[in-house]
Amino acid sequence: MSAGEGQQAQGEGQEVSGEVNSQAELEKLKATNNRLLAESQEWKARFKDEMAAKERATKEQLEKDGNLKGLAEQLQKENQKLKEELGSTRSKVLKANIRSKVARFAGEVHDLEDVLNQPQFKDVLQTGIDQENLELNDDAAKNYVAEVLKAKPWLRKAPGPMNVNTNKPASSTSSGASFSEMSLEELKKYAIQNFKN
Repeated sequence: MSAGEGQQAQGEGQEVSGEVNSQAELEKLKATNNRLLAESQEWKARFKDEMAAKERATKEQLEKDGNLKGLAEQLQKENQKLKEELGSTRSKVLKANIRSKVARFAGEVHDLEDVLNQPQFKDVLQTGIDQENLELNDDAAKNYVAEVLKAKPWLRKAPGPMNVNTNKPASSTSSGASFSEMSLEELKKYAIQNFKN
């Protein structure tokens, strides 16, 4: 084995081991990510429980002390917090419903996010939103997709591949005889007639 071949074989071995190391690193990162996500969720739950316990204790203390003004302030804070959570949840539900309705009518686009992130067409969506039911009506979704694609046609997918006939041609001649039935002379004539340069 020459020195060049030895270096090439060694380089290939390094590429393979590099891919293995990359895979191993990727698996380690995924495991770390999953562990950190689980820990984060656990700490968030603990924090939420502790905050709720603290609020209950404060509320009980205010009731015990007969501090109605402090109790009213505490209840107002809780009410405001619940309103904010409700507003956030309603917003998330509405966004998810808008996304699903637009996706239903935007089947011919490359990326749904590109279609949804078109602020100049948001007024088309706003007209079709039912705030009570947190839904977008079908007409508004259709109009939105149509307006976006009319203004930005490059967001559409390219047409699919052309239909190509992959069937083999029939092996028969104009006289109706198949090639296997033709004599050598007939085959030569056929070739000369049909395959002239």
